Amino acid sequence: MLFFICLFMQKIYLYYKEIVEKKRGRIVSLYKLSKYVAANLYVFFNMNRSQLVEQIAQYGCYDSRSDRTNMTDLINFLKLT
Repeated sequence: MLFFICLFMQKIYLYYKEIVEKKRGRIVSLYKLSKYVAANLYVFFNMNRSQLVEQIAQYGCYDSRSDRTNMTDLINFLKLT
């Protein structure tokens, strides 16, 4: 399981996190992305990269909420201070 987590973080999460942030300006959620990949594993490996970026931007990003801060925003805020 630890090997899978390391592989997932390095090869999938970090790679698509950068692309989605540059193209769409949205922050990818580790939890939502891993949930999406687990539920759509066959589809995930059969899509081309541009389709996959669109799917991740739609289903794997944090929601915009004004009532609370997500974990990534909180960490980024703490880095700046």
